[in-house]
Amino acid sequence: AVNSVCVGLSSGQCDALPMASIGDGTLSSYTVTLNLQGGRQYFVGLQALNRAGGKTTVWSNGVIVDPTVPKATGPIRDGPRANQDIDFQGSLSTINATWSAFSAGVSGIRYYLAAVGNCQPDNVAVKGWTITASTSFSAKDLLLASAQTSCVLVKAVSNAMVESAGAYSNGVKVVTKAPNPGYVRNGLTYYDVSFQASSTKFSANWGGFSDDESYIASYSIGLGTTAGVDNKLSFVALGNITQAVDIACTLQPSTRYYVVVKAINAVGLSVIVLSLIPHLRAHETGRKLVCRLLLEKKKRTTN
Repeated sequence: AVNSVCVGLSSGQCDALPMASIGDGTLSSYTVTLNLQGGRQYFVGLQALNRAGGKTTVWSNGVIVDPTVPKATGPIRDGPRANQDIDFQGSLSTINATWSAFSAGVSGIRYYLAAVGNCQPDNVAVKGWTITASTSFSAKDLLLASAQTSCVLVKAVSNAMVESAGAYSNGVKVVTKAPNPGYVRNGLTYYDVSFQASSTKFSANWGGFSDDESYIASYSIGLGTTAGVDNKLSFVALGNITQAVDIACTLQPSTRYYVVVKAINAVGLSVIVLSLIPHLRAHETGRKLVCRLLLEKKKRTTN
């Protein structure tokens, strides 16, 4: 039975705590208060005494004192990809986050604790603590709402079982609505054009698109011979611009074309709008254009 205990800076030495009696040998654990130094390794010696007076001492393999509190070394990033933070997502059931390894003392990081909150001062939990050994986290089967913003809270626990303060992401918002439609004009002016002479290119301008839950990330433009269909020119990504100048395309004379603009928001949801005046007859001379306009005016007058 164990009757005495001591603590040393090396195995076999009782220089931190001299051998002290801890009772009659019936104890299986013992706690003593010492003034230990961070970064130092200590060994515990246990001495057993039998009734015949024989003694034996065994030593632990040592423990390093590490009072260092882990600290975040970078931001907590919303989203599933490392080193990329997202502000918007389409999922109503999953929240992801990644982060860089927290700093720690000599003991290193044992594990991380991650939770999902509502980003308010009280940070009401959407999903409670999850233990993870990696620097990524995924909470599934959540019941999120459209336009709801959620933040991820992460703590680190060292191998000395010291817990860090919480580090928060800046939040991710759920987006489920497509952008609001705007207008599209043939040509590059405020006035929508109905005719053009070129049979090798076309231009358009647009505006008025908006998004209630995120923002307009980009536009694409297409051309078709049927309303809402890009069967003549498949959608071409243009970035976040509001006019397209001289888009190359082979157009047939006296054919009606529809300019189609797609507005895409931060999570890829889109709305498609046609040009205000949905016809564009290509490759007409000035005389033919005047004659056509006069003929159409006469038809409207007689009707």
